[in-house]
Amino acid sequence: MTPIVRGSGKKRWIGFIAVLIGMSFLLILIANCTAVVEPGYKGVVFSLNGGLKQTVLDQGLRFH
Repeated sequence: MTPIVRGSGKKRWIGFIAVLIGMSFLLILIANCTAVVEPGYKGVVFSLNGGLKQTVLDQGLRFH
């Protein structure tokens, strides 16, 4: 029986770096799409190309 040979050290590092970059991109994307509204407050959504939106955000963690 022949042993299973995984990728070389260089290929493993390239894969590791690619996964790390992908996870970093996903984390930044999620951070930019969320808002935390403190208890007792309401939030509004502001867009750079349209100004204030008609959306009102209730308290808590909100995705917009």
